[in-house]
Amino acid sequence: MSSKVEKLPTKRTRSKAGCINCKKRKKKCDEIKPICTGCLKRGVTCHYKLTTFQEEEDDSTKIQTVNLNFLMDNDESSCHGELYSELIWRTLDSESLYDHLMLPTELEIRLPFELSTRELKYFEYYCKEISPNLSILPQKFNHYSKLYIPIALKAKSVLLTLISWGCRVMNQNNLEYDTTTQDNYLEQIKSIIDKDNQNLNKEKFLSNFVSYMLLVSMETSFGDTTKWPIYFISCFNLLNKMPGNFQYLLQEFSTDGYLLAENFAYFDVLASQSNENGTFYPIQEYQDVFTNIGNNIHDPLQGCARPIVVLIGKIITLLVEYNTLKTTFDLPECDKIGLLHNIMTRADILEHEIRFCKPDLSALIGDKTQLEAHLTFYELYQIAAQIYLKLVIKKLPPIVPEVEVLNFSLKQDLEILISSELLQKNLAFPMLVLGISTTGQEDRKDVESIFQRLIQKTGYMCGYQKIWIVVQKIWHLNNNGTKNIDWFKVTSQLGWRLNLGR
Repeated sequence: MSSKVEKLPTKRTRSKAGCINCKKRKKKCDEIKPICTGCLKRGVTCHYKLTTFQEEEDDSTKIQTVNLNFLMDNDESSCHGELYSELIWRTLDSESLYDHLMLPTELEIRLPFELSTRELKYFEYYCKEISPNLSILPQKFNHYSKLYIPIALKAKSVLLTLISWGCRVMNQNNLEYDTTTQDNYLEQIKSIIDKDNQNLNKEKFLSNFVSYMLLVSMETSFGDTTKWPIYFISCFNLLNKMPGNFQYLLQEFSTDGYLLAENFAYFDVLASQSNENGTFYPIQEYQDVFTNIGNNIHDPLQGCARPIVVLIGKIITLLVEYNTLKTTFDLPECDKIGLLHNIMTRADILEHEIRFCKPDLSALIGDKTQLEAHLTFYELYQIAAQIYLKLVIKKLPPIVPEVEVLNFSLKQDLEILISSELLQKNLAFPMLVLGISTTGQEDRKDVESIFQRLIQKTGYMCGYQKIWIVVQKIWHLNNNGTKNIDWFKVTSQLGWRLNLGR
């Protein structure tokens, strides 16, 4: 009798929670979300079965009131108590926060209109998942939650905007999702804003402005290149209807006004078209907002890199002035040379400012766990701004040693930060600069790897995929790095308006 044991055939296992594409191909999925490795390598859109929310949920029930406690994460690390008090204070128009210290914790707030069960779920998702993730600062400095959610509890257009955002994120991986619902929300928002714009007052201005800026943030978060500029221009036109234009925000809304003004300036500075047309308002007006220490404002999108953003704005202003001078034909040659010399001198001064600029760490004092990552984040923006100035003002080709040395440091910092869930969605500007300033074939392979990992971590519907397309086109135009290519002209040729704010 043989002692040999017959080996049973190994059963091939596939993940039950894998993506739809891998299941169709009968391949094992590694379940990395939002994009699994198999879909990433094949260059196809990765879809997972939607399990967080079912569209067939009963919508016959209408909700008019909401418990504030219901809208916030119960995690103590999210400063739940402080945010709760802030919401009560803003929502009830109290003169003093201390008036509400004895209020019950189950306070019910009346909504501006009735919500279906589904819409309440979308709103809850924005409050608990999207809003916290917009901030790269500790949650107690997430002014978006403290400002936008209370306004949404009063203004129909703002509430619909947050519902729309929640709807889009919750359903983006559902293959059977019909975008009609999202489109209907956007139509309703537009209708409300148009009606309010006919008879503007301070309250209607604020709700319309916030709605527009939320739509800008939403679209740029999804890597949009066509819709966000429409909302942003509408925001600009709205400001110009008010006395003082941009200053109206600061004059009428105090701390909130500074936050909104800084958010507007941030997206303006990092817009591709600003490199050709200039920013909507003079950079000096933006600088006054960014350097207003007295209001203790910390833009949650920018974190400690705030001081560098305004310097990037100065680079863009100098670039537009330089390009205007180059196309001026009615100046004597000697005058033109003198003006060019002045621009180069100012570029040197600006480079010195960037090199010796200090990070804004006031929101991170006492938080040692995040401090190191944020300091790397700041250095990243600082190096990227130096490279940017050399490329767009001094017109140096990427192949020169002074750019290559900075590029090496930039790549090292990015390798560190792409694994940071907190910061990985705010690396658009440094990633673009890294891409357009990389020359060697092996180095470009490293950069491609960084892009692929970021796209896999953040999803196809983010700005990195669009930036990666621009970088590849520039590599094609500048194969050996000896040319100076304007990246924003490449976006114009693609018919895009790219924003590097997200």
